[in-house]
Amino acid sequence: MRVFYFLLFTITISYSQGIEGRYDGAVNREGSIQVVSFNFFLDSGNQKATYEIPECGLYDVPVENISIDNEDISFKFYYGDFDAKLKDNNKSILGLSVKWNPKIKIHLKKATPIKKTYLSESIKFKNEDIELCGTLYIPDSKKHPNPKYVVLVHGSGNQDRNTYYYISFAHKLADNGIGVLFYDKRGTGKSKGVLAGASLSILAKDANSALSYLKTRKDLNIERIGLLGTSQGGWISTIAQSEKELADFLILNVGPAVSVYEQDLHRIKYSMKIDEWKQKSIDSALAYARTYFNYAEKPTKKNWKILTRQITNVQNKNWKGYIKIPKSPESMNWFISNNYNPKNDLENLQIPVLSILGEIDPLVPPKENEANMKSYLKKANVNYKVVVIPDSPHDMITYAKFIGEDWQWPNSYWKWKKQDSKFMDVIVDFLKHI
Repeated sequence: MRVFYFLLFTITISYSQGIEGRYDGAVNREGSIQVVSFNFFLDSGNQKATYEIPECGLYDVPVENISIDNEDISFKFYYGDFDAKLKDNNKSILGLSVKWNPKIKIHLKKATPIKKTYLSESIKFKNEDIELCGTLYIPDSKKHPNPKYVVLVHGSGNQDRNTYYYISFAHKLADNGIGVLFYDKRGTGKSKGVLAGASLSILAKDANSALSYLKTRKDLNIERIGLLGTSQGGWISTIAQSEKELADFLILNVGPAVSVYEQDLHRIKYSMKIDEWKQKSIDSALAYARTYFNYAEKPTKKNWKILTRQITNVQNKNWKGYIKIPKSPESMNWFISNNYNPKNDLENLQIPVLSILGEIDPLVPPKENEANMKSYLKKANVNYKVVVIPDSPHDMITYAKFIGEDWQWPNSYWKWKKQDSKFMDVIVDFLKHI
């Protein structure tokens, strides 16, 4: 699954004074604007910053590669690398994108800081001997004396508390009076352990350890606790609940209702369709993938021989980037031991469930998941809701696109990425009414 990472980086400053404070403004592409904000701060003498793009639902995301040299400042955020100038005694920042054509302009002005509506606390908890590090966002106890809390469960890959969707989710929930525990995945950030090879079951135990930790926090006066799993985190959350039943509710955000093998076939099929591959190439890629998973399901010498012949046939194909090509039988161990199908666990849930899907998600397509999810949850006889968010891909942020035939404003214009407000509204409404 495609995941993007935004990490904190230190910078070089050629003079003693860094930049601090909030800067509000916008990005502008040939007349089309989108509001953005940056929060600059010094951490142990190192310049750091986070950014917000409210229209995309992004908040508190770390800015990368900040460099300041007198009035020159460069940085990387959601829309790529930018070179800019500090103007008006550091009260304004004006810059241009490095790679886009036509260029994206950015203009920021010093603004009044905005106080958070919640408190933040660094925490540690353990899954057996593995120490996991996380953050609690604690709602204002006067406004929310008995809040609900969610544990955010990661998607696949190397994800920590600064992953863009993860930290944004935490902010938006906490800003709506919902407590949040989010943590560095094992082997990432400050968490111990090793991520490589970690099974879905092990990651589910990490999530349950987070729930167990929250249950010890009597000072928070928690009303209900649940799991909010995104993408692969949907499988993990479902496994976690089937193993220990610690959660009072589940939110499955683009969480698959099909097996691990089926989901990967869907990924290949729909990703290649989006990229406009011919059906013959798509069929060939899927045929190879079925051979791959046939070996994963039955790892015999005979099936490995069949797979290696297929590998030879696809090595020179232009579409090989969409498929998995193992170097050895051992390199397939994760898939061999993780062909999870959520059907039975979903059918046996005993808590309320919210399932959210993106209408144009190529990784967890509604066509293959919506009916399954409804069928399984109906059989479970629980309070459930399955919602498909219009025009939304896997990360729930629409694709940017050019409208028109040429860059002649206003007949033609750039349409920025955005997140449908229904996405957060349905989550907050679900949490307020369970």
